[in-house]
Amino acid sequence: MLTTRTSIAVALSLVIAASTTRADPGSESGAQEHWHLALDIDLNTIAELGGAGWLMVKPPSAPHWRFGAGGFFTGVPGVFVDLDGRNAHEGWNVRPRGILGFVDWYPSSGAPGFYVGAYFGYVAIRYTRDAMAGAATIDHVSFEPHVGYQWFPSSTGFYVQPWLGVAILAKTGGDSAVGDQTYAERSLVPLYGLNVGYELR
Repeated sequence: MLTTRTSIAVALSLVIAASTTRADPGSESGAQEHWHLALDIDLNTIAELGGAGWLMVKPPSAPHWRFGAGGFFTGVPGVFVDLDGRNAHEGWNVRPRGILGFVDWYPSSGAPGFYVGAYFGYVAIRYTRDAMAGAATIDHVSFEPHVGYQWFPSSTGFYVQPWLGVAILAKTGGDSAVGDQTYAERSLVPLYGLNVGYELR
């Protein structure tokens, strides 16, 4: 199981390594003649006793673009919760889940590599506290710009994709009060991921 610190270090090292490596010998011409269908998972959500799945396509008529959708459920590491003094050492457990669409843009037509994009959709965050009954949930609309690198270490279709982003959360309902404490939410939340997947070509 990956720890949070390890997964961030691995993601950053892969970005550096992949940027100096030819990603996919089959894409040297830059031409894409067929639809590319892919499915991936995020290892960081698994490390936090959750999961995530994303289905996406790269259409031949728009070779710079990738479109997809999926969902996730995960936990926020306690060290990140305690970084905010308003919530520190109060026994908070923070577990977001969501259903999102996304669009990514690649500078290189029909090829993997660096990309920028955004997730957008519904995110609910559930709050509980250690040794205390009760739970609270806040619903949000979320917009999540991000940047990443899709790296194919071989021609099999398997890829590794480290990425970084930020969630911009707009509350639509609910509250975060459990017992005598209310969790202090932030409207900007840093994001990171280490996805692995397979692309059919």
